[in-house]
Amino acid sequence: MPPDPDLRKQFRALAARTDGIDTALYAKDAFWASASRFRARTPRSACTPRPARRFKRYPLPPPSPLNQTWFKRFPALRDARLRQLQR
Repeated sequence: MPPDPDLRKQFRALAARTDGIDTALYAKDAFWASASRFRARTPRSACTPRPARRFKRYPLPPPSPLNQTWFKRFPALRDARLRQLQR
């Protein structure tokens, strides 16, 4: 699934108003506040002693019974993520 266009629009708007670390912090907050955070993916760079590598992060909610908002939806979200990764 391609990234949410509305989320990209929010990131661009935040980036236009800020720079440097502020952009990253605001973008992170916008991502986690978005309704599509468990359907979207986010590209990242890993900082290691070896050359940095790019990877994509596919977040899922924790499958805890204490998190009733997402607990019942977790199996469907997990299965959708696995289908995305198999493409």
